[in-house]
Amino acid sequence: MTEKNTIREEAKRVRASIQHAADDADRFYTQFEALNTSGIVSAYWPKRDEASPLAIIENLLQQGRTVCLPCLHDHKMDFVLYVGQELEKGAFGLMQPRLEQDKIVTPDVMIIPLLAFDRTGTRLGYGKGHYDQYMSLVEKPLLKVGMAYDAQLCLFPLPVEPHDVRLDIVITPTQVYKF
Repeated sequence: MTEKNTIREEAKRVRASIQHAADDADRFYTQFEALNTSGIVSAYWPKRDEASPLAIIENLLQQGRTVCLPCLHDHKMDFVLYVGQELEKGAFGLMQPRLEQDKIVTPDVMIIPLLAFDRTGTRLGYGKGHYDQYMSLVEKPLLKVGMAYDAQLCLFPLPVEPHDVRLDIVITPTQVYKF
């Protein structure tokens, strides 16, 4: 097992043990709103015990902001406009909008799931590389915002590979980390 996979397994155990506070969703939204972002915002539909951006999505839609969600297909990821439509189960059991070519957009701000992060903005994801690949191909400025619980902060530097893309910011219910 590689070092990253060993850390990944431990990070999954840590995240599964996190006690979620009733007001976590509101606190995540408050932290995100304080970033004062503009443009198209991508988020993700949470699975299992991931930090949930659903309150952020709901509030952005209520404000008339443009929101998109990832859609995995043909071993790649695109972002599809989301306006509250029904989602379908996609690759890896992830809930995603139906892929429609005319609804594919490029986000300006990406809210990104993670298993762990460190103090340099290194993100440990699930190991498939979809987010890193997408972020490395975007040709415009992109604000990369990780979303995590405080316990997901790794106190030692995470291993980095050449294809890994660092985050700009990580929001937790209690803090905003800027890198």
